[in-house]
Amino acid sequence: MKNLKDNLITAVGIILLVAGLILIKILNNPQGILHAIPYILVGLGSVIFGHGMGNLVTRRITRNHPAVQKQMEIDRKDERNIMIRNAAKSKAYDVMTFVFGALLIAIGLMSPGLAPFLLLVFAYLFVLGTGIYFRIKFEKEM
Repeated sequence: MKNLKDNLITAVGIILLVAGLILIKILNNPQGILHAIPYILVGLGSVIFGHGMGNLVTRRITRNHPAVQKQMEIDRKDERNIMIRNAAKSKAYDVMTFVFGALLIAIGLMSPGLAPFLLLVFAYLFVLGTGIYFRIKFEKEM
């Protein structure tokens, strides 16, 4: 069942990637949203294809090695590894807030226009708001 799911995910990724490349080639003078859609399809197709193909390759490599497969499952569920992963995410979030803030200042000084700048500001505030929400949620639980 998992193989079928990964095959389907890989196929969807390839379809999106090819559709994006075809649209890039076909559209001569795209206006508005049509200018961005082919590139969005290429990006999404690449990510989805990479995810599905990574799962397929991992499953194929470990198919004949049940000991390696079991060890990978243990490593994924190990409390120490989970704590390390969460600590790494926490540090990356801390760094991201400063980098994102500096990027906002740099882009604001370049005067790209109001719409792109506001999109970045709202994305930045959304990330910070999500962090605050989960901090409050976890503090109530613990």
